[in-house]
Amino acid sequence: MMMNIFQRADADGSGKLNRTEFRDCLKAAELGLTRKEINAILTEVDEDHDGQVSYSEFMPLCFNILVERFKDEVLSNQVLRSTDELERELVSTLSQYDEHGAGKLPQRLIKRVLEDLSFQFLGLSTFQILAVMGEADPDSEGMIEITKFAEMAA
Repeated sequence: MMMNIFQRADADGSGKLNRTEFRDCLKAAELGLTRKEINAILTEVDEDHDGQVSYSEFMPLCFNILVERFKDEVLSNQVLRSTDELERELVSTLSQYDEHGAGKLPQRLIKRVLEDLSFQFLGLSTFQILAVMGEADPDSEGMIEITKFAEMAA
């Protein structure tokens, strides 16, 4: 997913995003960043100071932005006031789908639950949900531990 976003933004096919491509990419992601924030982010992630962002510089940045936005949006919600509350809510909600009491759910089911929660009150974009899911750590059977996922996502 992130690679596709990066490649679409890389209009000249150079393998790096120049300032304009980087700005357009972040604007297209609808993260709500101002021009000043985008410029500050570019300066921060451009590790080799060449004025361009490589994929290896881009990926951690995107994930960190999405996680922070997710937390900000959830914490600003009237229902969830703290990271601990968010974690408890995620564990509680996901556990309702754990029919066998194994403490694990299939990755695709967790994604669907996040989409439903987002529709109900989180307000996450598909991009944000995919970013959170990208950090999940499924086992060899594609199952994710509920408590570990909730801790990571919160």
